[in-house]
Amino acid sequence: MASPETQRSIKAIVILTKPEEWFLRLFQYKDKAVPHGIWEYCDPSVPTPSALGPKPERPVLPEGNLTGDFLQMQRMKLSEWEWEYKEWHQKDKALRELCTDVASTISTSLIPLIQNVGTAHARLVKLRAHVAPSDPTRKQTCQQSSQTSRSNRIE
Repeated sequence: MASPETQRSIKAIVILTKPEEWFLRLFQYKDKAVPHGIWEYCDPSVPTPSALGPKPERPVLPEGNLTGDFLQMQRMKLSEWEWEYKEWHQKDKALRELCTDVASTISTSLIPLIQNVGTAHARLVKLRAHVAPSDPTRKQTCQQSSQTSRSNRIE
């Protein structure tokens, strides 16, 4: 039986250093964002992403004599707020983590591009503009990969 050490999976993190790695790294950002429901807030292919919205405000219980019906309605409002806040908090946390992840998965030479940029979307847009291969470059890379694959199969 394999020990826990040998059963651990190894994460393959692509560090963005050159244009050829852009699509691999973008895949990893998206793969991290989608399960948290935040890709719509950081997708660099969208010029203006959806906004997460402000933090939901907790309902305040008014002063004075409160009836049973009123208290019940306040409990329902509080319950709804708890659900909304939990969802908002999870997304806000995931967006902040992805923003940090972008900074920690690029080469140090690219950090000056994003160091004054505060959102994951803005960072990805900035990196895409400077690092993502242009269409002709991508086409050429794909053709080279295809030719290499064919020659490897022939041998």
